Amino acid sequence: MKEIKKVLDTRSGMWCIWNPKIAKGVNSYEDWEEKFYEDDSLLELIKEKLFVPINLQNNGALEFIIRIAPQKTWSEREAKYLLNTSNNYLIESDGILNVSGIEYIEETINESPIAEVETAQNIYLVSIDIIDWKKEPGMTKKDGTPEDGALPDLIVHLNTPSNDAVISHKIETFKK
Repeated sequence: MKEIKKVLDTRSGMWCIWNPKIAKGVNSYEDWEEKFYEDDSLLELIKEKLFVPINLQNNGALEFIIRIAPQKTWSEREAKYLLNTSNNYLIESDGILNVSGIEYIEETINESPIAEVETAQNIYLVSIDIIDWKKEPGMTKKDGTPEDGALPDLIVHLNTPSNDAVISHKIETFKK
């Protein structure tokens, strides 16, 4: 199992997991808008297994754990404070996947707002868990920020696909 932990922000209401090849030729806002602004374009990228939305319809900075393992795993604490699980998606990796706010998809990577994840060249089953870390006693400071050792906001699972997994092709990441 491999894990990466990083705080990532968005001002667009959507984070995402993306294959870097979708950013080829994206060097300006106009380039970005042409490829990623319309839902139809995003839906096509989802179907092509190159993009997974993490659509929370909320702006801000959240702490992510990106976990690569053969199957989905949680610690006892994570399982206890699991709030919601996303639909399943598929993504193809050529050796690198990126996790960021959707507005940060571009050919030239500025590392600070992006988690660059080294993977095997493979197709991964992706699901995202929302963790309600604030419910864990003693993990919230008086100002509402997390104490050291608090659980992350989100866990992104990259796992071996299974034949019985139902795969989503929707922009709405989480079941209602």
